[in-house]
Amino acid sequence: MINVGIIEDDELAAARLAEMLELYGREKNAALSLNRFVGAESVIGNHSGNFDVLFIDIELSGIDGISAAKEIRKSDEKVIIVFVTNVARFAVEGYSVGALDYIVKPVNKTRLFSAMNSVMKKLERLRSVKIAVSTAGGAVFLDSSEITYVEVFGHCLVYHTGTEKIAEWAPLSRAEKILSNYGFERCGKSHLVNLRYVTGINGDEVTVAGDTVKIGKSKSKSFLAALNDYINR
Repeated sequence: MINVGIIEDDELAAARLAEMLELYGREKNAALSLNRFVGAESVIGNHSGNFDVLFIDIELSGIDGISAAKEIRKSDEKVIIVFVTNVARFAVEGYSVGALDYIVKPVNKTRLFSAMNSVMKKLERLRSVKIAVSTAGGAVFLDSSEITYVEVFGHCLVYHTGTEKIAEWAPLSRAEKILSNYGFERCGKSHLVNLRYVTGINGDEVTVAGDTVKIGKSKSKSFLAALNDYINR
């Protein structure tokens, strides 16, 4: 479930935005929970990281959208902010608070869908999952965001975290099934790479957190396409 907050004091504009977001959810099969706020004060006072994305009208009565975003950023650096405005030039200052995008009113389907596609891609990059690794000494729980890559070594899987290597007796398909939705991509028969740690490509080799990993011929096209998509999100 993706929690979306709409901060908009124009009832018609808020209704139109909500309608477009509901349409996006239906067409993209995305579960969205929408919450509307007439002013920003209630969100600022109670915000505790409970929203994934906030659509904020810049020209709010009372505290304006830019000021509201600055206050929200003090307690939440991760929430995705998209500004909605009547005049595009007002949105320029929004990038100082790390806004992902802005939409000029009246909101239309094409522009809203484009912004939401960017939101979904960024959320995917921010997501992580805990994975239980069965070692000889018992289960070890790793956060996917800490795993740089997974490799097959003999009959074992080795999880590289940058600071340690943790091995378990399992096929690579097990790790791939769990991690493929969290920014991991196969680059060969024996390696599953966390794309966020890729720092370079040289021929048939990829550098991952300082280590060099071979890119298999059968996976080269799909791996490079996935990496390109990840970089350009």
